[in-house]
Amino acid sequence: MNLEIRANGMKMTEGLRAHAEERVRHALLRFREQVTWVRVQFTDINGPRGGVDIRCKIEAKVQTGGGIVVHETRETPFSALADATDAVRHSVARRLARFRDHRRGRRQIRLRGELLDQV
Repeated sequence: MNLEIRANGMKMTEGLRAHAEERVRHALLRFREQVTWVRVQFTDINGPRGGVDIRCKIEAKVQTGGGIVVHETRETPFSALADATDAVRHSVARRLARFRDHRRGRRQIRLRGELLDQV
């Protein structure tokens, strides 16, 4: 899995870069064979005005299911990264499950909160 980490409008510290790399690799560890590349981009939306303005956008390319893009905006890059990695892990798992079920010719439906297989 190729990993690219960028920052726009803010300084990318080595601590943030190392934390982002570790967090993303850990979040997508079980999908390492299916995810070909990941791009993490931090953006300071408001600039020097401050506030809840750090966006973390994660783009992931899945071999069988195309691209996935998630983004979270929080006060710090670390909290935005934490929420974005949780979201991308969930999105990749869902995309791969849908692909796997589609190949098997199954559909899943939800009835009162319970998943039921439909053939």
